[in-house]
Amino acid sequence: MILGIRIGIDIGGTFTDLVATNEDTGEVVSVKTHSTPSNPALGVMEALRESGVSPKDITYFVHGSTLGLNSLVEHKQENVGLICTKGFRDTLEIRRVWREKLFDTTWERPESLIPRKLRRGISERADWQGNVLIPLNEDEVSETVRYFKAQGVHSYAVSFLFSFLNPGHERRVRELILEQHPEAFISLSCEVLPEIREYERTSTTVLNAILKPIMFNYIGNLRQCLEEMGIKAPLRILKVNGGVVNAESILEKPVEAFASGPAGGVMGAAYFGLQMQVPNLITLDMGGTTTDVSVIQNYQPLFAMEKDIAWNIPVRGSM
Repeated sequence: MILGIRIGIDIGGTFTDLVATNEDTGEVVSVKTHSTPSNPALGVMEALRESGVSPKDITYFVHGSTLGLNSLVEHKQENVGLICTKGFRDTLEIRRVWREKLFDTTWERPESLIPRKLRRGISERADWQGNVLIPLNEDEVSETVRYFKAQGVHSYAVSFLFSFLNPGHERRVRELILEQHPEAFISLSCEVLPEIREYERTSTTVLNAILKPIMFNYIGNLRQCLEEMGIKAPLRILKVNGGVVNAESILEKPVEAFASGPAGGVMGAAYFGLQMQVPNLITLDMGGTTTDVSVIQNYQPLFAMEKDIAWNIPVRGSM
């Protein structure tokens, strides 16, 4: 029985790498091609062509990349608007009030993820138990959406106080946005990161909003290319925690795959460590844009719950 061919692809800022494994014969094919930043899917197609693999024989297709991470560190983002609780529009600016260099008067903190004119506070408030203190002002939301549309915003981040306990206001805001801007991308903090700590939750939600249109366009192009090549295997995406999910999941929460390529390398290193009976390893993954380091202890990768995209601009989640 022919088991088919399993494909793994990793897109970096400089190169696109492909590994194909024939489950029937055990044969392995490895291909490296130049990445195509204007349309990364073209680099994937070129790697598939150079591999010589028959598209109809592919039964498993998994994909990882640093596309999201590279976009963030290179500030390749389109207009994103933040809707937050009134009085808290400067949370992204204030951050945790820390300084990287306490006594260096020339040091300047990195710019905020969103300029102040694209951050708007809305009258609403829930308390620390999730009880509504101030109802959502829907007229203010509608006015804000009109303003953001005029500013060219097409991806919205919504982050209200204590929405992880009571998400009602955030979900109503989504309905109001879609009434006026049906093609908009929307990220709600109650869905992206439903946990305490307002700044980290807001930062992660904004990063998700930045990545949504980027990943939507990329995954759409990639699916079209795979279909044109005759590949029937469903597209699976690596997450930053080393797991694998379908593409629909990542389209909703692209922040979970912002640096999935290096995570795949860590899982591969853990596997080889097990085969070689080497329990403790340090991995180094150097690309053209970023370098990633991980520690494997007693055959298990160590996990973090937070990473800074730039100084004191965190993204939270298991990685």
